[in-house]
Amino acid sequence: TMIYGDLIAALRHELSPKADLPTPVFAFAYDWRQDLERAARRLDEFIEEVVARTKLLRHYKGYEQDARVDLVAHSMGGLVICEYLKRYGSKRCVRKVVTIATPFLGSIEAVVKLTTGMGNLSGTIPSEREREMARSTPSVYHLLPSYDDAVEAKVPGLLTDLFQPGAWQPSIVASLQEYVRLNSVKAGDAKENAALASALLARLLSAAAAHRTRVRALSLAECGLGANDWLVV
Repeated sequence: TMIYGDLIAALRHELSPKADLPTPVFAFAYDWRQDLERAARRLDEFIEEVVARTKLLRHYKGYEQDARVDLVAHSMGGLVICEYLKRYGSKRCVRKVVTIATPFLGSIEAVVKLTTGMGNLSGTIPSEREREMARSTPSVYHLLPSYDDAVEAKVPGLLTDLFQPGAWQPSIVASLQEYVRLNSVKAGDAKENAALASALLARLLSAAAAHRTRVRALSLAECGLGANDWLVV
């Protein structure tokens, strides 16, 4: 929330009709190292708390008759909103949505991070530490690109679907194998750890692919939203 402090303060100021009639603006902090399904579940709980708190505001009398929230998200936060709406949107708790620079179909940055450790936020110098961390981070796989021509195959038989384990270099499994050795209670010998690592990569990619399918299938109407209720920046 420290990074977005100015945005939160600006929203509170601009949306409040008077200083003594503040519009409630709350920051939702999610752990991007975890999968987006868990983040969406936490967002659902957070929205329920925001609605309950807003009902207590004296100048929001009557709010309970149409208790909804507006959501503003940047980058991967927009994917959290998509996951939330797909899973919990039938509650119709959301009135408006604004997403800023959200990679709805993924980003090539995720591939760069997984293969080299580089990225716009961490600099242009390859970092093995960044790369190894990314390879065991579920949400990075949720950002894999699936738009047209995201991957160009110049070698016959080369997989272009990044959600398939066979599309990735063996070093990805090697990194996960070391992760398993260090952290898994089921860790065994090298062969067993390699099998666990391969299964982990398949599970990470499968979960990411399922999320992308849900994003593509998201229906605004099912969430009680219209085309004019979502601003994409």
